[in-house]
Amino acid sequence: MPFGYSWDFTLPVIKSPTPTLILILVCVVIAIVTRLGDNPEVTSELMIASQSDYRFHDIMNGEVWRLFTPIFLHFSPMHLIFNMFWLYDLGGQIEQRIGYIRFIILVMMLALVSNITQYLLQNPSFGGMSGVVYGLFGYVFIRVRAEGSSAYFITHNNVIIMFGWFILCWTNVLGPVANWAHTGGLVLGLALGAVGFGVQRRRRLR
Repeated sequence: MPFGYSWDFTLPVIKSPTPTLILILVCVVIAIVTRLGDNPEVTSELMIASQSDYRFHDIMNGEVWRLFTPIFLHFSPMHLIFNMFWLYDLGGQIEQRIGYIRFIILVMMLALVSNITQYLLQNPSFGGMSGVVYGLFGYVFIRVRAEGSSAYFITHNNVIIMFGWFILCWTNVLGPVANWAHTGGLVLGLALGAVGFGVQRRRRLR
């Protein structure tokens, strides 16, 4: 072509959204729809139970989604921003290393355990991605401790922030917090991180 121009109409390749970005988008949309919990009709449908009971009545009646959907509820801008920041930071690196399918299964396991733990040990009126986030943190923390920063990465300051926030929440200084969800997610994340490291190590020794 004259003057060095070329007619190239090839469209750029657009990568599909990752599970982490999809989770963030869903949380933001639900925060808008529920007006950060100020829309009780929608909010109650996403909580683990629609009333203060501990017998899984709604779930046993077919509303199985309630086991997972509390992770999408957030009740203040800071609650949402805090969780989305850590979800992006931790979830992004985990999904790149274990793959999308395993990452989705990991998130579902963390959601299930953290939600049920909070439901049984405290109350059904809770929401937030915090249990999953602490599970992802526990997973990365163990992998870094076991393998160094070659596979996963988290700064020393961020470790202090996460454990410090965990302890601070248990003091009740910050008001009502889903502490048992944090604990259930963290314990499972630590355990799965150890299992993941063990599996990886056995593969290397073969």
